[in-house]
Amino acid sequence: MADKDPQAAVTAELVAESAATLGRHGRRLEQALAALAAHQPTDLRPRGELVDAAAYHAWSYVVVRGALGWGDDDTALRAYEVPGEVRARIGVVREPPPGDPIT
Repeated sequence: MADKDPQAAVTAELVAESAATLGRHGRRLEQALAALAAHQPTDLRPRGELVDAAAYHAWSYVVVRGALGWGDDDTALRAYEVPGEVRARIGVVREPPPGDPIT
């Protein structure tokens, strides 16, 4: 029986970790967008905080994609249906407010 290529094993582990990391960031973005979509005018949390949180998670997702060498962020943001008000705040990064359940 031939020995497995150790480089292939390391490469496979790196690919798996990269996919897991991107998946986590994608889920956080989905959660932030869902919280924004569910916001009601009577909610205690201001809508602007939810927009900032969604922008933060969109930015994080785009950064991870870029680190993995994936381009075309616009297509990815369209796939997640990131609204214009969130896109406008990407790059104007503020830390999510304390107690943000998504981080």
